[in-house]
Amino acid sequence: WLHDHINDPYVKLAQKEAARNQIWNVKFFWADAEKTLPFTAKFFDAILLFDVLEHLERSNLQRAIKESARVSKKWILHKVYTKENKWITFLHGHDLSHMSVLSHQYWLNLFKYIDNITVVRKGLIKLPSFFESMFLLKKK
Repeated sequence: WLHDHINDPYVKLAQKEAARNQIWNVKFFWADAEKTLPFTAKFFDAILLFDVLEHLERSNLQRAIKESARVSKKWILHKVYTKENKWITFLHGHDLSHMSVLSHQYWLNLFKYIDNITVVRKGLIKLPSFFESMFLLKKK
């Protein structure tokens, strides 16, 4: 469980919920998405990042994306809040922790710029862009 601004109380809450649901084969811990992740290369079969990248400073986005690719064997899924995703602002209001709310096209270009990944799909399910932006990436 990696998240850019999750901290120890949330890790403990996740552990408690897993135990309550009798899920024993999972580990929860905190790691900084803007730094080198504490895993060897190709450690995970797949990496799923939901609503992480928009919380990072723009200057750290490439590094975080490259790190997600480094620890993945093959697949990386990024769900990113973009300028087109109007529903979240409508439901939750302005979130000051969103430092990199960029356009869908910006993210697509950024993913294409990173040399060891390719964009396989710009979304997993066909929802209008005002709901969500998802990018399925594959390591080359």
